[in-house]
Amino acid sequence: MFQSVITSEQQLRDIIGTPSELVQNKVIHYLDYHCQSFIKSSPLVLISSANKKGECDVSPRGDHPGFVSIINEHYLLIPERPGNK
Repeated sequence: MFQSVITSEQQLRDIIGTPSELVQNKVIHYLDYHCQSFIKSSPLVLISSANKKGECDVSPRGDHPGFVSIINEHYLLIPERPGNK
């Protein structure tokens, strides 16, 4: 099906190189002011998960902007809606 398959990060780095420092600095481990502002304005959230096999699922959830509450820079509160389970 595929001519070749990349099976390691090193193989990928050999092909595309290493991300620049600017790109690497885009990753943060908390919700800064900009993230919080975006979340407060959004009528949509996508909740994703993956199992041990790497199988993924994404479920959209929506309501009026602000339906997702920001507890602090590490936690969100997403309300349960009928049918979500």
